[in-house]
Amino acid sequence: MVPLSGGVAGAVTEPTGTCKTGQFPVVDGGTSNLIVDCLTQAGDPGANVTAERITDFPNAQWHNGAAHQVVVNCSAGSPTLTLVAGTANGVILPSDVGKSITSVVLGAKAPLPAKDFIVSRTSTTITLAQNTLLACVKSKVLIENGYGRASDDASYTNADNHVTSVGAHFTSDDVNMTLSGTDIPEGTTITGVAGNIATISNNTTAAGSGQPISIDSNAALEDNFNANGLTPARTTSTRMISDLTTTKLSATVSSPNAHFSGSDIGLLVQEKGVVAANVYITAIGAQAGANPWSNSATLSANALKTGTGLAPAFFGLPSASAPVAGDYAVQLATAIELSPSLVDGVRPCSEDVPTGTLLDGSWQNPGSKTFDLATPFNNLDLNWLSDAVIGELGFKTSVVDFAAFVSQASTGYNIKFPFLPTVLAICPTTNNASSYTFLGETHGQSSLVQGWGKPGSVGLRAIESFEAASGSVTTSATVDAWDWDSNTTTPPQEGDKIAFGGTSCHVIRPQVLDTYNHSFPCNP
Repeated sequence: MVPLSGGVAGAVTEPTGTCKTGQFPVVDGGTSNLIVDCLTQAGDPGANVTAERITDFPNAQWHNGAAHQVVVNCSAGSPTLTLVAGTANGVILPSDVGKSITSVVLGAKAPLPAKDFIVSRTSTTITLAQNTLLACVKSKVLIENGYGRASDDASYTNADNHVTSVGAHFTSDDVNMTLSGTDIPEGTTITGVAGNIATISNNTTAAGSGQPISIDSNAALEDNFNANGLTPARTTSTRMISDLTTTKLSATVSSPNAHFSGSDIGLLVQEKGVVAANVYITAIGAQAGANPWSNSATLSANALKTGTGLAPAFFGLPSASAPVAGDYAVQLATAIELSPSLVDGVRPCSEDVPTGTLLDGSWQNPGSKTFDLATPFNNLDLNWLSDAVIGELGFKTSVVDFAAFVSQASTGYNIKFPFLPTVLAICPTTNNASSYTFLGETHGQSSLVQGWGKPGSVGLRAIESFEAASGSVTTSATVDAWDWDSNTTTPPQEGDKIAFGGTSCHVIRPQVLDTYNHSFPCNP
């Protein structure tokens, strides 16, 4: 990494700062913007904030899920897809049964209907829950890595704990999964299955026929460790890691930060020069202690080289409901005193005149051609991005490009800015104010047809559901900054951080909107 603040000899007064953090809407189970407002007080000349980390609220959930792609042929009005031969066209796995499947081509030209999923498979064919809409030749489809599906034909009587559906294709693997619907209480799970009838944990609140329902994973299942991917367990995301270890001529790879799960089976692995093309994960190693993940996985082909701490390595393709590459996902607003030596036409630094600026950041998915680790500069030290990175937020300006990276740790999500360019443009020893708004849903996601992808996966950022009729939790998000001067050769260290703090947010259910408090913007 190339630090951009000036080196400072001897003891210096570092910048200080305070931040307020919030999220809105403050409704559990729904998409929510993350808002971060900060004021930075200047330190000595040459002492500047050059890196920043936002630790999101612990009950935040960023887009979750990944997919693997297969290329198929199909006839119109048939439930059968046939795999096109060739390793580049993907693989159909036993663990794909019960998972949502979506056409890569959407809209009127999509051969698959919404809310479709895999009922059964062979190594060369897929049987769908619904018939295809159009014939297809070498058509690309995405198979989700997480369990979950939907159907529109449910029927039930009032105050009863049974739901009937032919289209849902209930199986014994559905036991303990969440069943959701209009007349089904929050947090209801499936307790038993007999043919087309599911027994549920709560009675219905009204009678219904031809009703939409969804079957999905839940917090309890996400805490399970499952190495074979055949039953619901922890759903992983498309991600980048920077600590992959490989051995030449061995198919076993390891990474403490990848957090491998059975849902990774079938996901594409990309590590240029180390892993061959079209290689995917075939198995997961032993459980890592009491954690719901493993530190190792087996690939479909041996590694080409031996390596430790390899980066970047990518796992999986974006799911059907993932943000589209280039989607507007964050806005950075600043009030800063710009230096006329870098920005034409602004007032002299001696006049202390601030300028308001707005920058829009776009989302990039790991492994995509637009995921750019050269932004903001070529020597980005990946060690600071040690946790699995699930997305990049790229900013382009007339002076310099820069980026933030959303990473998933075992305790939650962080947004890391390895380099903040304000140091390049501001007048020396001046304060500055900044406000981030990270969107809960992008334009590409909000325009998706209902039923594309895995149920419950639409959205960029959400507040975790209580999965119950009532609940209450107060959590905090925080901001830490670093002055990474020119003598620093290692990533920012925890002992060197400048704590900017944050504020708490109270989430409660049931939410009564007529008494809703909009104070910055969380319940008090």
